[in-house]
Amino acid sequence: MCLKKDLLIINFLRKKPLFEESIYLFEIDLHKKEKQEILVEIKKLLEKVELTYKNENGEDISWKIYKIIDMFDNIYDLKVFEFPNEVYSQHLELPLGSDHQDILQKFYSDYVWKDN
Repeated sequence: MCLKKDLLIINFLRKKPLFEESIYLFEIDLHKKEKQEILVEIKKLLEKVELTYKNENGEDISWKIYKIIDMFDNIYDLKVFEFPNEVYSQHLELPLGSDHQDILQKFYSDYVWKDN
């Protein structure tokens, strides 16, 4: 599970910070790897989902991977056909003046899998 931050320069249409929580399926070999090696490999894979597109107002929206929130084992043996394989996504909008610590406190109070 990762958290992406909208890098759109705040304008008069939307003054609130916007984040996107996403869950991606991908395979990674964890055998005999340290946590830091796993993080580097995951971050390289997730760079593929950092994208820019135009919204309905013609503004460029850019998403940047902000945090890796957690990793889960594939206990249901789901097949990963290609990456990125996003299986869940939701937008999280915070009040003006909020920052990343606010979103971690509000939505991920049990956040323990530090990605740095």
